Amino acid sequence: MISADTADATLFSNRARVYARCAFALKADPNVAGAESLFDAALSNGLAVVVGSSWRGEEFYPQKPNRPSKPRVRSAGDMLTLLATKATDKETTSAEPKLASP
Repeated sequence: MISADTADATLFSNRARVYARCAFALKADPNVAGAESLFDAALSNGLAVVVGSSWRGEEFYPQKPNRPSKPRVRSAGDMLTLLATKATDKETTSAEPKLASP
């Protein structure tokens, strides 16, 4: 389990909060200006939490060895494809949660 005071736990917690804020705003008013952006942010951050908590680091695009930079989070479509591949390959995660609840 990732301790609540680590950088990973903070990152996951922040992503979960972004997901929650965006989902709440869309539920309150689905026709709000920028609804598409709110949906994209909610979906991307929610998927990053799911993928990252099950397969740490796989929520990011692979780094180029000769060009180190800040890790980039995969697009929602790429993460859905990754999840479909993991399900097809029957790749499982441990039953024990890896993140502490925020």
